[in-house]
Amino acid sequence: MTVSVPAPQAAVLRGILLSVAATTMFTCNDTLVKWLTQHHPIPQLVWARYFFHFLLMLLLFRPSRPWALLHSARPGLQAFRALLLLVSTGFFFTAIRFIPMADATAIGLIGPLVATLVAVPMLGERIGIRRLSACVVGFIGALIIIRPGFGMIHWAAVLPLCSSCIYALFQVLTRRIGGSDAPLTTLFYTAVVGAGVSSLAAPFVWAPIEWTHWPLLVLIGLVGGGGHYLVIRAYQLAPVGVLAPFAYFQLVTATVLGFIVFGQLPDRWTVLGAVVLTASGLYVLYRETVRRRERQAAS
Repeated sequence: MTVSVPAPQAAVLRGILLSVAATTMFTCNDTLVKWLTQHHPIPQLVWARYFFHFLLMLLLFRPSRPWALLHSARPGLQAFRALLLLVSTGFFFTAIRFIPMADATAIGLIGPLVATLVAVPMLGERIGIRRLSACVVGFIGALIIIRPGFGMIHWAAVLPLCSSCIYALFQVLTRRIGGSDAPLTTLFYTAVVGAGVSSLAAPFVWAPIEWTHWPLLVLIGLVGGGGHYLVIRAYQLAPVGVLAPFAYFQLVTATVLGFIVFGQLPDRWTVLGAVVLTASGLYVLYRETVRRRERQAAS
């Protein structure tokens, strides 16, 4: 006997699977980047990430389509948003060169909490005492991992914190632009600005590339760009509140791959801080879901 799944439920399930696939792709990409940082300058890897992402979009949407994708209601804001992601990527790539991926990923969990706070002045959103308290607890979790002043952690641990704060602003701007531009336009601006700016910077630090490394550099762009495309498709199929918790799955994959490839495991303080951060983020998500339902019921 075959059990049929209702269309909306099936769409949500596909969205969850795409979200998990995207998260896994991002972790695999970080693993590859961490290995390549031992052989290539960071700006060169950032260039590969965005240049081959740009070429992927050209192949997907053919030569005539890109010009249509550049039409934006707010091109300046799109360009600034893409520049933020470029800088965030540079910080994170530098961080994972020096510290374990699980540590960098755990610190990066503070991003959604920062986005919640930044959305208050930029989007006019309201935040109650419960969500505000959860954000404060989340910052404490990040401090547990970094342990400033105790001399127990590498200086590069500050970089994923900077990357997360910049990425939070990037997320808020993405939500702000979402009402006026199509998702593919936003993704294309990310590729164009990232490829353009990094192509200007890369020649100043360019190092010879072994022919065996070129496929890996191409893979960085294809996997990174493909992962972002899967995220867009996932959010077209399932609500944000359903998909957001699966972003924390990246901490699991980062820990597993970090151990398999580099033999690195997070210490007990990183695990404790990651638990605090994850709990805070999930609670903020829960409260946002509750508030959204209350607003819908009131209207």
